[in-house]
Amino acid sequence: MRRRVRRRRGQVELNLPDVEMELLASLVDQFIELLRPEAAPVAAPWPTFERPGLDDSDPVIQRLFPPAYRIDSEADAEYRRFAESDALRRKLTEAQQVRTLLDDVPPVVLDEAAIGALLRTLNALRLTLASRLGVVQPGDEAALAAVRRDDPRAAL
Repeated sequence: MRRRVRRRRGQVELNLPDVEMELLASLVDQFIELLRPEAAPVAAPWPTFERPGLDDSDPVIQRLFPPAYRIDSEADAEYRRFAESDALRRKLTEAQQVRTLLDDVPPVVLDEAAIGALLRTLNALRLTLASRLGVVQPGDEAALAAVRRDDPRAAL
């Protein structure tokens, strides 16, 4: 059996089976869609200081963009006004880079920048899936064992 991930001279070769590449590509597509609601601004060539059109009530958005100041809502609002657009743009850009890489024929060769984008996108996917499954604190994963087959979370 061939190694799926191999490190070579500062690069990484990603050699996943087709079904795993397709699954990962699908998850990245859904992540991009989550971060690109209709109201979100298209990437501008200059920084914008407007809140992106994200649904703050969505637990995934809350987990991906946690408050900078939990006890000072004014300071947090100010921080979000200046920083959230850039954070959103960075997450989207990296997810789109990863998605483009996943279209390559395996083995996909990743340079240092692509490795960073892949790891940060995988971490964001991990947080997204955990939020959707209700795994927020240590021990929450035990409740997943009791999920019934007809529960939509059972597919995850």
